Amino acid sequence: MRKILLPCILLLACLAAGASALDVIDAAVREIGGFVVRAVPDRNGVTVSVGPVLSDELGKNLLGDRLQSELELYLATGFTSTRIAEPPGGRNNYLVSGEIQAYPGRVRIIVKIFKPDGTLLSGTRAELALTPEIEELLLKTGPAGRLPASGPEAIAGSDPYEPDDLPGSEVEVTEEGSSSFVRFLAPGDIDRFRFYLEQPTGIVLETAAEVDTQILLYREGENIPFLVNDNSRGFTSSRLEASLEPGYYIAEVFAYDFDIQGPYTMIINLSGMSNDSYEPDNTLEEARPLPADSRQDRYLLSGDRDYVELVFKQPGFYTLHTSGVQVDTRLALFDETENLLLEDQDSGELFNAQVGLFLGTMRVFARVEAQDPLLYGAYTLALAAFVPPQVYPNGDIRTLEPAPAPHYLKLRILQAGNYALYWKAASGETEVNVYSLPSMRGMGGQETADGLLISLKAGDYLVAVSSAEPETIRLCIAEEGSADNCKRRLRE
Repeated sequence: MRKILLPCILLLACLAAGASALDVIDAAVREIGGFVVRAVPDRNGVTVSVGPVLSDELGKNLLGDRLQSELELYLATGFTSTRIAEPPGGRNNYLVSGEIQAYPGRVRIIVKIFKPDGTLLSGTRAELALTPEIEELLLKTGPAGRLPASGPEAIAGSDPYEPDDLPGSEVEVTEEGSSSFVRFLAPGDIDRFRFYLEQPTGIVLETAAEVDTQILLYREGENIPFLVNDNSRGFTSSRLEASLEPGYYIAEVFAYDFDIQGPYTMIINLSGMSNDSYEPDNTLEEARPLPADSRQDRYLLSGDRDYVELVFKQPGFYTLHTSGVQVDTRLALFDETENLLLEDQDSGELFNAQVGLFLGTMRVFARVEAQDPLLYGAYTLALAAFVPPQVYPNGDIRTLEPAPAPHYLKLRILQAGNYALYWKAASGETEVNVYSLPSMRGMGGQETADGLLISLKAGDYLVAVSSAEPETIRLCIAEEGSADNCKRRLRE
């Protein structure tokens, strides 16, 4: 659990005392939120909306996103009569806006409060030390709300393996084990690799890239690829694995978009796929790190268990899942005292295991084992960041399209009370679970014939929605007093 800190007069002093970046941001939110509560009248009929907290140079960023989100929650609990408005608007709505200014060694947060008529009511500021953690949070977010992926320090025109676009000019892969090549894709570029197998061998080809790449595999002398990687999971890397007969092979790498360019690393492993280099990892104390946005090829022997620690740079939401068809896997997640947090058997694609969770306030470990302890085989374990859409209990119908894995929604509750979650699917075999954030503690509730009634405090929750088969699911969340409207709209 997150440590509770006494209020600090200077946020710089808090950080110097050893507080984490999240603690320092929360201290800034308390300082700013307390000012807003004192400045805005607390009475019925008044609403407050919190606008985006933007950087004066970089625009939208992760630090601003967190400040806006946490400030909204602070105000929801800080006012007695005044309500937090989402979406903003209304005749008696006060607007809180913020700006982030970066200086050498520090970050200044400027906050202004505007009256309902648009005039300035008041303003304040808070300062944070510019640590490496805070500096990473200042990076501009991409279209999915994620940090740009890191990659090799290659620049255009510096690829030492060029030219290799045409047959006969391929990069020769001579090592029998694993080889790594730091490359750069220019617009319309094709990078080619050539390797030889003396005997039947399992191979793995993988790119780690800041751009969406594709891998094609040919037998030498043939013009049509016999294998193409599947990058449907949306990772920043592409991967292709196969068992091949002896002979010469050509691998091609290029960007999906003709005009895209950027650095990448090509990893070619010709050593076979059944060797698990992560052993020993049979206990929590032996857990090996699994970094965010990466995956590991692993192998379970009979009665084997694999432990990993989920490692990340930025707090946020992540999915952990297995893939493969050789062995049916089971996932279990624990904190560092080995208390069970989450578990799953077959929520992922092809009945593999998958869980979604928030990482950021505690160490989290995962255990993978075969559902039948006598069975064995290869599997892949992957940890990927994602951004769940944020929803409010306003009675709107949200349509979740058919998907082979669970849907995840971030539910924001601005006022403590009883809430109803109702859903409808053609088969009716739908499961909905609610977890408090950031602890990921499962929230119990009263199950009904067509939904769930649950008591929630002001805060954020992760809602996981899954069905036995991929199908369209319609979901409605509302305060208990408006629950009948949800039922009626779901029947329409």
